[in-house]
Amino acid sequence: MLETKKLIVLDKYIQEVTDNEIIPAVNLSILTKRGNWMCSHGKKQILPLSSPNSLDTLYDISSLTMPYMTATLILKLLENDEINLDDKVNKYLSKFKESTTIIECLTHTSGIEDLSDSLKMTKENILKNIMNIKVNKKLKGKYNESWINYFLLGLIIENLKEGIDVYANEIMFEPMKMKRTFYDPEIMLKSNCACSHIVEGSAVCGDAIDKYALLFDGKAGHAGVFITLQDLSYYVTTMINKGVFRDKVFFKEEQYNLLLNEYKDTGHTLSWIKGKKCNPIKELVSDDALFYLGNTGCSVLIEPVKGYGIVFLSNPFHLNRDKEKFTEVLRETLKLAIDSINLN
Repeated sequence: MLETKKLIVLDKYIQEVTDNEIIPAVNLSILTKRGNWMCSHGKKQILPLSSPNSLDTLYDISSLTMPYMTATLILKLLENDEINLDDKVNKYLSKFKESTTIIECLTHTSGIEDLSDSLKMTKENILKNIMNIKVNKKLKGKYNESWINYFLLGLIIENLKEGIDVYANEIMFEPMKMKRTFYDPEIMLKSNCACSHIVEGSAVCGDAIDKYALLFDGKAGHAGVFITLQDLSYYVTTMINKGVFRDKVFFKEEQYNLLLNEYKDTGHTLSWIKGKKCNPIKELVSDDALFYLGNTGCSVLIEPVKGYGIVFLSNPFHLNRDKEKFTEVLRETLKLAIDSINLN
């Protein structure tokens, strides 16, 4: 049950934050088994022209693509016996030199580190460097997030299916009625996207902020998804309902539990940050919580045992890169949102 008076306080706080342009826009949903609440405040673009935010605004969720989308697609391949989690990546990508496994990529325990920023940015060169990358043996078995892990998973999906976007549409977008979720939105949709950043005085709207995803046409395993609040809320609702979406099983029990249970004392599940590892909100959540904060400022919090979820979509770095101020806003927003939920 949601408490109306506390929702009014939350709504006022978000409006003040966006009116004062501390961050440009916020779309927020609180999802429970007994009712939902959504709000939309601010402007999806402030510079060079002003454009109002709405519940229909598409947000670049960037690295949140990893736990939300790519992990789901991999689990569906597992469910259909098309892969095994212990399979080596080079079973599907023959040019990949290391003996890294799919589950090591999913859990960021592969020992793979990010590429040097000085590399020549061409598809051919980036692919060549990834295929020949050397694992850091000191990091193998430990959690060390690298976008390359999920980029490789995206390539596996591409190798087995017509394309990651085609498979996502078949497996997620259509079954979950996600009509406003896209990789690389069409030109006609870009004006409905929140501006993620400014380049040489021009607003970037509808193009992936992640340079590697952008290089690969906005379709990659680690980034590239644009989504509305409602569509992402469908996924979170499924997670708080034990893998069931509108009375239909979406995640079978085995796959659902992989998303919930901690993997080898890493503080993370198969794809989500778990419980008290949920920085910067660890003091607000239970040991069962699942959380991920993407590098564009979009986040998802799921409390599967308590039965609620919160989706926070924003574009804080459109104006500046003040991560400290953004973190303060995110923490306070989630604190007020959690406080509005009466679980009794």
